Amino acid sequence: MNDDKKKKTFFEKINGLSFESRVTISFTLIFAVLSTLLCVTIFVSVSDLYLDNSVNGVVSDFERIETYLSRMQGDGEIDVHLLMQYLDDKETDFKITDYTLGDYVGNFENTHYFTSSDPVIITGTIHTSRYVVKTVNINGRTYAVMQNRMDINGRKYTVETVRGIKLQNLRYRTTIARMVAFNILAVAFVLYYSRRLSRFIFAPVERVRLTAEKITALDLSKRIDAGQGDARMQNLVDTFNSMLERLEVSFKNQSQFISDVSHELKTPLSVIDGYINLMRRWGDKHPEIMDEGIDNISHESEHMSHIMKNLLFLARSEQGKIQAEMHNINPSGAVAEVIEEIKIIYPQMEIEFKRNSEDEIFADFNMLKQLLWIYADNSVKYTSHKGHLIFTTERILDRCIITVEDNGRGIKTEDIPYVFNRAFRSESAENKIVEGSGLGLFIAKELVESFGGTVRAQSEPFVRTAFINSFPVYKKK
Repeated sequence: MNDDKKKKTFFEKINGLSFESRVTISFTLIFAVLSTLLCVTIFVSVSDLYLDNSVNGVVSDFERIETYLSRMQGDGEIDVHLLMQYLDDKETDFKITDYTLGDYVGNFENTHYFTSSDPVIITGTIHTSRYVVKTVNINGRTYAVMQNRMDINGRKYTVETVRGIKLQNLRYRTTIARMVAFNILAVAFVLYYSRRLSRFIFAPVERVRLTAEKITALDLSKRIDAGQGDARMQNLVDTFNSMLERLEVSFKNQSQFISDVSHELKTPLSVIDGYINLMRRWGDKHPEIMDEGIDNISHESEHMSHIMKNLLFLARSEQGKIQAEMHNINPSGAVAEVIEEIKIIYPQMEIEFKRNSEDEIFADFNMLKQLLWIYADNSVKYTSHKGHLIFTTERILDRCIITVEDNGRGIKTEDIPYVFNRAFRSESAENKIVEGSGLGLFIAKELVESFGGTVRAQSEPFVRTAFINSFPVYKKK
């Protein structure tokens, strides 16, 4: 249970490291494993090389001794000094037993194989093309040993050759030490530069983090610069910046909505509050004041309701929550319905309909009627004398044009570029006495554009004011 707790604590510590540190450690561990495997491979190769060198030396010297013995004359004695000249390497020890003379000769300078009383442990057997070589261990030392009986020129011999496998010599130990030192230095080098490399790789991420720390609800204008990074990092930064832009627009819209609500409701609420105070003071003694107050409060309530509808429409539009039922519709039908409704509500208006096209557009029928009502309401509000309202539908090239014009007060030339701006109202004295929120034409422009159309205004004060709406003609597939 304690071991599990320790392991958990270890992994918690690893998880507690920064992503950059974990990447650095991962790179270093991977390199350390690969480097260690390489060193082990080199170590095994060097060991095999030493072993092969010793085995080849033993076999070569055995063959040279065999050649020397075949050249001896008669029953002559073996000359050790002369035999040494035949040997390939003076590191080989040998022992020749001459059964004919009952004697043996040899040199025992480099090994204790022939003289030691320590036990001999056979560690391996190597088969060459003609001979068998054994590896033995004596007191921690490894030797390659070859032993064979032969009959040469009528004399019987047993020839033994021995060579130490220099796995313990200075050169071998130095090679191993160098490999270990190189491995340690290489790991340290990789650890250092992988740290620097990981900082370079994650520099864009660090910029994202630093920028994110500076971003608050009060300041969403900060943007991230990815620099010259990879395409994926650039995509991540672009996505993050796009999210910030959407958040900034959302916060601005929210602030604008709150500002619009407070601004538009301030006047009607003040009027209602004023009439309530007036009715409290004088209403019970003057019935006419009571009636006037009730009528004005009712009027301001309707005005507030209209304002709230517009504001809620804008809020839903900005949040993408308006459920539009888009179909191919005949705008002339919507115009005809609106005209019938206007005649009932505003019987004083003279209305004309120039129906020059039956082409269809792709739009929401009820929202199109809302658009036409916005223009009609404006015409009624800004026409002080007998009003004349003209609706026109026509086709120009591949566009369906819906024009709503009147003979009212009109729009100043300098105000025309701004009439579709949110909450815009002209500063003229005549307009200040007309109730309005400045949201109607802004909503009209939003509706037109939601149907893929465009809108523009033309005005010649007290002669003609027109709102020209252009939509793409619906083409059946």
